[in-house]
Amino acid sequence: MTLVEFLQLLGTNRVISAEDLLQARLRRVIPLHHELEFIDDFDVLINYRLANPQGIKTLVISTDTVYFSTYSTKCLLQKRMANSILDVSVVRRLKQHLGLPDNQGLSLCFGNWCAMHLTGVSSSKSADWVALHHVHHLEKVARKQVQFDFSDGLRLVLPVRADFQHRFDTLCLMSVLELRAFEYLCQEIGINTQQLQLPMNVLRQHDNLYRHWHQHVNACRIGQYLQLFQRSVVQNICHDEYYEPVTQTFEDSESYFICKMKRWRTFN
Repeated sequence: MTLVEFLQLLGTNRVISAEDLLQARLRRVIPLHHELEFIDDFDVLINYRLANPQGIKTLVISTDTVYFSTYSTKCLLQKRMANSILDVSVVRRLKQHLGLPDNQGLSLCFGNWCAMHLTGVSSSKSADWVALHHVHHLEKVARKQVQFDFSDGLRLVLPVRADFQHRFDTLCLMSVLELRAFEYLCQEIGINTQQLQLPMNVLRQHDNLYRHWHQHVNACRIGQYLQLFQRSVVQNICHDEYYEPVTQTFEDSESYFICKMKRWRTFN
């Protein structure tokens, strides 16, 4: 289902509440996905807290599509982080370098891409998430309710934690710090920070494959490549003659070392 169809279903020009999203009638018309999918981007991930026979756990709303998922918001975001270039360990190291407290409740903040959990805690399976990079206006309408107006026309009023404003201010600060850090990184490798994309130059002009293949490279595929590269490195080490006396002491040495090499993808 497209977002336009979804808005027509609920009323295009009205502000949608959390209760509206939990109506039983929506389960009859919104598609249900049973696979654990890679979500490149979204507006909101709504924890579907009502018991239902279909096993629905999440309502995914994005500019391109709206659907139900049988996986929790946490599982969907863990899948995204497992197949992304950056993960929370990058942000954690930056916070340590800048002398900021580790536990800032930052959710998932990567420069201008920022997903904030609204209910529960970030490590909980039952949190609602909002992509702040798609919100052009927000306003507190009650003590624990905030209205989010998205750039694609979606308008939602959702429950939030009592410390929402403090957490939002912290996220804004961290976003600025990360963008500044990424800007320095871009300068180091020669990327135009005004465009933040590969400009056409003599390198690209002589690359006949670039214009055709660059569209096939995305964060998910690079993340999958990194995982395959990691596994191949571990396999080479475990089967190297020099290290064989050590690796033979483990019944499943490959799985052990791969587990140890995994990036730290927990939210907090």
